[in-house]
Amino acid sequence: MASSQSDHRQPSRGKQNAGGIHRARKGPVSPEVRREILRLVASGKMAIDVAKAFGIHNTTISRWKAEEKARRTSASQPVPAPSQADAKAPAQETGR
Repeated sequence: MASSQSDHRQPSRGKQNAGGIHRARKGPVSPEVRREILRLVASGKMAIDVAKAFGIHNTTISRWKAEEKARRTSASQPVPAPSQADAKAPAQETGR
């Protein structure tokens, strides 16, 4: 005989982020959410805990931190001006 009991399981609601909002990971993380994640980690939250809360892998946060550091470093370094030796060098011709 078939049971007449209904299935009482709750549908998956995704992960709960640090702000208490359930978020299921679907596709890429928006720039706003990425900034919030990096802000939370910079404020002292453990990357593994933030990653779990947002449904991403903790190595993703590590990669984002490295990318942000490289971006800040490259933005703060001046672009070297061409030297006068470079300006006076004759263009090389290919001898065929």
